[in-house]
Amino acid sequence: MIVIPCQRLNTNGHLLDIDSINWNGLGSLFADYWNLELAEVYLITRNTLAKSNLELTSNQRAISLDLLATAITTGIWQDETVGIAKLQEYFEWFESEVDQYSGISKYLADYIKLEQNNANASNLPLRISSVELMQQVKNWLAQGWILEKPRPKQMQALLAELGLVLHQGYWIKR
Repeated sequence: MIVIPCQRLNTNGHLLDIDSINWNGLGSLFADYWNLELAEVYLITRNTLAKSNLELTSNQRAISLDLLATAITTGIWQDETVGIAKLQEYFEWFESEVDQYSGISKYLADYIKLEQNNANASNLPLRISSVELMQQVKNWLAQGWILEKPRPKQMQALLAELGLVLHQGYWIKR
């Protein structure tokens, strides 16, 4: 599975309706483009790639081989070298997103930065209520920004990495 990074669409409650898109003619365009000749080039490209060292892990290779062959065949990527570089860049990004408990560390860092800016504007030390922070984590879960609720020890480790300690119900700077 390939995860595609995206942002939430601000639709003011109105989602895009896929049925409102006119798909007429797409099938014939596809058939004209993806003809027998191009399919043959795809198969040759894929077989060549399958036999070569792609500088990807076996899991990355398994999910990327068809994508790489298609992108090279259609001219999206110039050649194998460009394609592999793009895939490696993608997998590095993906690893950074899922590392540290499904990306929660990034959201925590952004949240703490916002709270620090608010504290600075008020000439107060940073104090984040542990109850409010856990409510924020619940919100991220409900909105789908994080995949799972971190365990307390995980939260403590993540917040420690960000320079915070728990003191009397509040996260403060060390």
